[in-house]
Amino acid sequence: MKKIILFAVSLSLSFPVAMAQNSGKVQMANVTHQLIPINGQTLETQNADLIAFCDSIKAIHDSPDYMGRVLCQDFPELPYHNGKQNIETSFLVDAVFQVGDVYLMEKYQQHADLAILNFGGIRTGFPAGALTYGNLFDVLCFDNYIAVQKFSGAALIKAFEKFTVEANGTVVEQPYSHVKIIYHKKSGEKEVFIGGEPIDSQRIYWVVSLDFILGPSVGDRIFENIPRESEFEMVKPLEPLRDKMIPFLNPTKISLKMDDRVQIK
Repeated sequence: MKKIILFAVSLSLSFPVAMAQNSGKVQMANVTHQLIPINGQTLETQNADLIAFCDSIKAIHDSPDYMGRVLCQDFPELPYHNGKQNIETSFLVDAVFQVGDVYLMEKYQQHADLAILNFGGIRTGFPAGALTYGNLFDVLCFDNYIAVQKFSGAALIKAFEKFTVEANGTVVEQPYSHVKIIYHKKSGEKEVFIGGEPIDSQRIYWVVSLDFILGPSVGDRIFENIPRESEFEMVKPLEPLRDKMIPFLNPTKISLKMDDRVQIK
């Protein structure tokens, strides 16, 4: 029986794994581990490559030209959403709509119809005052990309079936732009309007969202098992969502007021 020793190293742990090979099959023989404290004194004597990697990340993070650079001097506080549409989610999803609309007009001479994000991708609120790239990274820490795709009105009606209001008045949905939904709590029915008009089951709509939501991962299952009228495509040039938001970090660009996109009757 031959032994094969494999080494896997992470920032916090080192795992020497002993495996046994018998008759062409590899079997786990035993597992040992060793903690590697992330501090210069220990690392200098153990792993020069790991030291260099940590130093490179720290240099980027601490640089005043990166995380510390100021994007907006007098940005208003946008409180964390806590799973409900508020000024923060409206600001972000409206900005995403505008990015997608510009892209579609340039490429197809067609306007976007609506935009949808997910609460889970918005991790905290915006602090008031001088807004840094680090603050923006805290809010939008995932490397998601804006994407567009066509859906029929009938498909969107099916997708919006997942948006509902519970008996206690809690609305279960995701952030959206250029959409108004009127929830009728007693009957459980809803009215959906896109661009101010009742949704048309026969019409084709351009949806602006994220690759996480429209792509194969069908993030938060918003469009899971929902038929599409085109392949999803990434908005060019490719930049993470947070970088696409930088031009909008001016309160005069987008209204910071809540509208009537969510109504409960």
